[in-house]
Amino acid sequence: MLMVCMSHFADLVFDDYPRAGYLLVLFGLPATPVFLVLSGVVLGHLTVSRKMSLERHRRWLIDRGLFLLLIGHLLLSVPHLLHGREQFDDMLLHTTQITDVIGVCLLVCALIVGKIEPERLVRVSVAALLGAVLVGIALHDRPSPWPVLTRLLFGAISPGESRGYVLPIAIYLPVFLIGLAYGQMRSALLGDRAGTLQLASQAAVAGVAGIVLAVAVKAAALGAKPWLPDGWELPVYYLTDPRQKLPVGPTYLMFCGGVGLLMAASFLWAGASGRFSGLLEAAATVGRASLAVFILQAWVYLGMLPAFGLRYGAINPWLWLPLSLLGIWWFARFWDRAGWNRWLTLGLRGTQSR
Repeated sequence: MLMVCMSHFADLVFDDYPRAGYLLVLFGLPATPVFLVLSGVVLGHLTVSRKMSLERHRRWLIDRGLFLLLIGHLLLSVPHLLHGREQFDDMLLHTTQITDVIGVCLLVCALIVGKIEPERLVRVSVAALLGAVLVGIALHDRPSPWPVLTRLLFGAISPGESRGYVLPIAIYLPVFLIGLAYGQMRSALLGDRAGTLQLASQAAVAGVAGIVLAVAVKAAALGAKPWLPDGWELPVYYLTDPRQKLPVGPTYLMFCGGVGLLMAASFLWAGASGRFSGLLEAAATVGRASLAVFILQAWVYLGMLPAFGLRYGAINPWLWLPLSLLGIWWFARFWDRAGWNRWLTLGLRGTQSR
């Protein structure tokens, strides 16, 4: 959530503070794959350790998934009415937010939970991810008879099409499912301190390996650049640059996945060691209120402030940013203490918010 807030805040300060804006964009770059991987891991753990029947668990997944796709998508689109009907229509009909991707992921999980082994799910998801990434790169900047579909599924933008915000579902669904399978396979390790430390060590090693491999791939691509045939430079850039978010590049996912695993390892280690309990509780507060926080920051950073012409040219962004983050955290604290997550539901029979 911190990465998301910084990335969206960067849109407001980029014109007046381009260097600061670029740094904030880079910091927020891993937010999407990190959030999806960690969400999958958490849901995988909940699936194994659930305290409700499998059928009730499926109904809960369907309820939350539909809530995100219907109510969540609408709430994230409404602030753009402040910028005009055209931008609102684009957000409502042609754009996918991370909540939409999570909603689709939950509906898919409701169909497969208890029906496919985690090891097999990893193999299928990795193959689907690689295929979707290659399709997205192959279709990017090429005419398509179904431009909206290829954009929403694969992140491929047709020539002349508006390059708005999109998170390709066919790419990020497998990312979530890989996290889901990992959470299922490693859930038993969270039962005691030794197991948690073991899981933290595994996550840290995998995270470092992903980051190192991504950097090595980029270095190799730079070294080979003078010898690339004509027309190969752009596809190779898409495939090998860790900053290549759209169309989604495999090295971007590798690098950001490594960042996510290192973050998970850090929090697992801190929890098992008993240190930084105050910081962990503050982070957990935002985590429990993450949907409400995501909607709030979208209304503030992407809706109200730009629409009212509030810019930060006269005030240093390093002052505005911590003030806005503090306000968002107090909102999360209030939301969590009030227990308002119970309202994040469509109320389907046999479900309850948790």
